[in-house]
Amino acid sequence: MLFVQKIEAGDWQQPMGCVIPPGFTADLLLPPEVDPTQVRVWLCSVERVDMVIPRSHAIVRHAADGSEAYLPRWPAA
Repeated sequence: MLFVQKIEAGDWQQPMGCVIPPGFTADLLLPPEVDPTQVRVWLCSVERVDMVIPRSHAIVRHAADGSEAYLPRWPAA
């Protein structure tokens, strides 16, 4: 995977902060005043990505090595 940090050309700069998975592409429309031959892309490769997902859409599970699973006890009704 590639992590695109920012794209810049001369005085123009666009922060990105996006991940491009293997086999995918990304298109970017440049402002008319930007010379496409001067574009620089700041990126790096990543092996793992943490995802932030609202709890209403996911089950959150986490346990450190050797720890026991924690199950909350709900008060009896």
